[in-house]
Amino acid sequence: MGTKKDPLLNDREIAAWFRVNYSTVGKWRVGQSQAAARARRKPAFKAVAETLGVSLPDQAAVPRSLVLAFGKAVGYLNEQGEIIPEVQELSRRWQPIYPTIDPVSREDGKPRLRLYSKHVCARYGISNAWLDVLKANDEEFPASQTDELGRVFWYEEQLEAWDEVLDRRRREKEAGPAPHGYDSQGRPYRYLSRVTEVADGVESSTGRAYRLLPADSYWASYRPHNAASKDS
Repeated sequence: MGTKKDPLLNDREIAAWFRVNYSTVGKWRVGQSQAAARARRKPAFKAVAETLGVSLPDQAAVPRSLVLAFGKAVGYLNEQGEIIPEVQELSRRWQPIYPTIDPVSREDGKPRLRLYSKHVCARYGISNAWLDVLKANDEEFPASQTDELGRVFWYEEQLEAWDEVLDRRRREKEAGPAPHGYDSQGRPYRYLSRVTEVADGVESSTGRAYRLLPADSYWASYRPHNAASKDS
């Protein structure tokens, strides 16, 4: 039994499906002019085809499966391939209503979600201005991606990694100042703050006395990146 053929859709058929102008689909298929100083953006359908590792036919038509993947990726279609009605009510410079679905699934086979600025701000309860601050100044904040229409987004797994960073920072704050060092057994310590304190050891490199932190402290299970063990 043969495999089911993937039908080709022309610009008018795609425009009717997505409820957009015929000319809009033409831009997705062949690209659009950019300012002279800017590089011409790759046509959207071509970008999706390259992501999926498939080729486009040499005619003014696009395989339906590729159009479906594009619609899910940029926010026109939901996971079932149905049009998202709210899209029609948005202005020209719209962002997807809901997180969108990347053409390539995650390693576990689940949909790989794309979250745009509005979704990221809602997830963390921050403003667009604060998001810009994070992007510009926080080295651990994940780098953004650009979709087939030139809009910025982040993959869900990038934000999951950011969640871990935030959790680590929270636990560090609750644990108090980072230790001054770790002894040869990997135990964290801080220098004595008062002459009346009983020392647990002396740092060989500086001769400074220190107290060990409790074995169940946060710093005993997590070592800062710039912390090195020192012989006592």
